[in-house]
Amino acid sequence: MIYGSWGINAKGVERLNNKREQLILELRKIQENQYMVAGEQDPWDYVLQMLDHIGDTDSEFRDELIYNTFSEWIEEKEFFNEEQLKYILTILMDKEHLFYQIGSDGNDSVFTRTFSALVVVLVLNRHRKKALLSIDEFIDIKNKVIEYYTSEKDLRGYVQKSEWAHAAAHGADVMDELVQCRECSEDIMKEILNAFKKILHNGTYIFHTEEDERICRVVFRIMKGNLISNQGIINWIEELSECAGWQNNRMQYIARVNSKNFIRCLYFKTMHYDSTLDLINVLFHAEEKLNRFHKIDRELIEN
Repeated sequence: MIYGSWGINAKGVERLNNKREQLILELRKIQENQYMVAGEQDPWDYVLQMLDHIGDTDSEFRDELIYNTFSEWIEEKEFFNEEQLKYILTILMDKEHLFYQIGSDGNDSVFTRTFSALVVVLVLNRHRKKALLSIDEFIDIKNKVIEYYTSEKDLRGYVQKSEWAHAAAHGADVMDELVQCRECSEDIMKEILNAFKKILHNGTYIFHTEEDERICRVVFRIMKGNLISNQGIINWIEELSECAGWQNNRMQYIARVNSKNFIRCLYFKTMHYDSTLDLINVLFHAEEKLNRFHKIDRELIEN
């Protein structure tokens, strides 16, 4: 536990645990009551407590109670006003949430970061419905989200006991909201694509819990909306596949496999829903370049 660094004694820890258990019980009651609070209480009364526990290692508390409650209150019921939503964003972006112990790998701090990212998604969704942020505020949020995403070292997907960490996927979900915002320029789209390239070329983790699907959804949205020129997408795909020519080592292997799997995902999505032949051909050749076994496969086909 991290309480020791705060100088909290045993009684203090007990009080914190009691407050945590009380919050769990109250959120369960709220959930059972269709996410409505009882009596004279206000949903805002729970926000700071929920943010304090947003990265709890109990998946029921974190996912089913805290995140689902935020989702209902922010996105569905639209309970909070502009000032309150901005305040939530300010907290989510601080060093105790999105940047909590950033750079660490393999410990429980990742849940605080990744579930802070998911609540950022909810607030940005509200912003898309009715503008909450000025252009300067939007740029600040965008900068911090990309800084977080490209600084995240703990890219585990499913973690035994505590379940989903999924930083690469949750971060992609934030990017998906950003690209749908009216303030998102072509230059910002390019920043987002470069962030995806960095995460796919992370050098440590081979993604195997459908992170490629979550990233692909964003790239496909950019392609379908013509938010970047075809040539811009083609250039990015070609840059992504350049890792095939790197020195043959573990870092290159991870970048190549992640990129290959992503390219395959994007290829099939493009093939099913788009008739842009030049992009399909670029994806085909990028996969061939990244696929170490394509020559063997071709020999099997030809023979």
